[in-house]
Amino acid sequence: MINTNLFWWNKTITHYRRKVEDGDAVTYDRFVYNDCSFVSQSDKRTIGNDSKIIKVFIARVVGKVDVKNLDIIVLGEVDDEIDEYSPGYRSSDLLSKYPDSFIVNYVGFNDDVLVNTRIQGDGV
Repeated sequence: MINTNLFWWNKTITHYRRKVEDGDAVTYDRFVYNDCSFVSQSDKRTIGNDSKIIKVFIARVVGKVDVKNLDIIVLGEVDDEIDEYSPGYRSSDLLSKYPDSFIVNYVGFNDDVLVNTRIQGDGV
């Protein structure tokens, strides 16, 4: 088994799990994971004739965790609440506040050496 004390497994992340309730009301539950891996890199994306440099994030959590597309990941432990119906507390406000945060657009599970959840997304 891989030693999770290695330097790339030394981050804490906060996971905001998106839930749709009562028809279309959106709420978020918050979870904190320690001993994670978190990296970012720049990537050039081209849409039509426009090119743009964006940040791509990859977080890994030891074990299998329930993460889905449209959830939010933030580097570090944060205790902000998200309320999509209150200015200053919306998910877009949280993403603007924390530059190392992203909306999940890919989740995969690896079980080759260390069971872990791979979470990926683009910065805003």
